[in-house]
Amino acid sequence: MLPKKPQDMESDYNRFINAWGSMSQVLKSIGEMSELIEVLSRELLTIEASPMKFYQEPSFEDLLSEIADAYLMIDQLSFMFGRDRVKEIITQKLEKALQRVEEFEEASKK
Repeated sequence: MLPKKPQDMESDYNRFINAWGSMSQVLKSIGEMSELIEVLSRELLTIEASPMKFYQEPSFEDLLSEIADAYLMIDQLSFMFGRDRVKEIITQKLEKALQRVEEFEEASKK
């Protein structure tokens, strides 16, 4: 999904952390995620009312840009705090979510 492999991005992340500091990068992450939340909140009604139209509007590109910003910062946080453990937790959470979906699907058949 990323243009580079995560291990190739680690040198970039180290440069960012060395240049601006880890606290600054954490705060930057909060800012980027806030911007994504803002765009999603603003466009929620448009997406629900007319999803096909939304995909053709300039605001869709804004959304994609904010997703990319947040994704990069989340990946950087994962690098900073322990990518391997984050991957383990992601796997656990996906398994739990799939289990809930299976239970929901089974209950819907009744």
